Amino acid sequence: MISLYQIVGLFFGEILLIVLYFVGLKTLFLPHKRTFIELFFSGLVAWTGVSIIKYLFPVARPFQALGTELLTLPVNPYASFPSGHAAVAFAIATTLWLHNYTNRKVWFGVAVLVAVGRVLLFVHYPIDVIVGALIGMLTSSVIYALYVQFSYHKSI
Repeated sequence: MISLYQIVGLFFGEILLIVLYFVGLKTLFLPHKRTFIELFFSGLVAWTGVSIIKYLFPVARPFQALGTELLTLPVNPYASFPSGHAAVAFAIATTLWLHNYTNRKVWFGVAVLVAVGRVLLFVHYPIDVIVGALIGMLTSSVIYALYVQFSYHKSI
């Protein structure tokens, strides 16, 4: 029997894209299109960076190392480090924080829940989600700074 938690874990990317779509629709009609652009690129760069690290440094997932049953639908057993879900969730939360978005604390709460959920499902070790979160926050901060820098030079 598949639980709701497994379904949400499996379709996290799709759920996140739907949420981003509606956040994007809201921001596209405001003067702050920049938020949506930064959300998209922060998530994309964080996910790409994590994917490269996973390819270069394959690490067995906890369920495999512990010999326990997989609590989610099938995943790559050697792609534990770092967590892509945590990276994207924290990239989104950080971007919204940097833009003083209305419910930015809620988004960080969601990012923390995503990270904790990945550990509880035995698909990541705590260090995987910590490094994923740091990658997401760093990626978002760098993209924010580059956008500010580019906008400043463009206005001169």
